[in-house]
Amino acid sequence: MEARNLQTAQAILVRNRLLRQLSPADLRSVLTLLEPVPLRQRQILHHWNTGMRWVYFIEKGLVSVEAKTDRSETFETWTVGSEGMTGIPVVLGGDHVPPHRRVVHVDGSALQMSAQ
Repeated sequence: MEARNLQTAQAILVRNRLLRQLSPADLRSVLTLLEPVPLRQRQILHHWNTGMRWVYFIEKGLVSVEAKTDRSETFETWTVGSEGMTGIPVVLGGDHVPPHRRVVHVDGSALQMSAQ
């Protein structure tokens, strides 16, 4: 019964809905790789066309994923909140050099994991 209570407690402590979908065993494994970090408005998490060093599981706040239409114009293509993560190119494999920029739009917090 104690193990079940620990699993429930870990799931409750994780506010990211994507992580909460993991099995208790997988969640325990992943939690050892995550570090809580604050998110501040206008903080750039990933720059344009640069390698991704980190992925972020958003717990609170909102991150905008921006695309360029030319050298001077950008637009928001989608947002990520507590339902997801930044760094999908890392999950999909390849060179981890996405053309989009990820910028914190609303202050909050995330769980950071190395892209490695």
